[in-house]
Amino acid sequence: ARMRLTMSHSGEWFDTVCDDVINISFMLGLGIASTTLTGHSIYTTLGIIGATTTAITVGFFYREFIRAGVASHNHFKWGFEKAEKTQKSLLENAFTVFSWIAKRDFYTVLLVTLLVVGLPTMAFVIMFTGSSLISVGYVIQKLVSRAPKGKLAAHDPT
Repeated sequence: ARMRLTMSHSGEWFDTVCDDVINISFMLGLGIASTTLTGHSIYTTLGIIGATTTAITVGFFYREFIRAGVASHNHFKWGFEKAEKTQKSLLENAFTVFSWIAKRDFYTVLLVTLLVVGLPTMAFVIMFTGSSLISVGYVIQKLVSRAPKGKLAAHDPT
């Protein structure tokens, strides 16, 4: 269930920030759990790196949201969602599929399923990979964006 208390702008911010805090904490927790189960400290190290990178990326997103007057990741336009383009490149298709997979409800069910069947390290690898792709995707989007600086193209998330 969503944590939105109201359908207000502040409620949307509350929902977004809570989701991000949960994601960052969960990644760190999965890294620690994977270290505990495997004895390999690399998972805790990667968990710290992943959580830190995600927190920094989220901070950049928040700056963009404030500039655009929005309060949710659902409003972020990555640049590959162009409906008018009939043929997409392989990379654009991959990002489109990834954007669907990255929806919170899908990956929450996937991660919980992996945890229930005793595969926390696999859940960590998936979460770390996903957050890394989002961070890299954001950087790429900013580098190739043709939008005027400081403008965020919003789209309807429905």
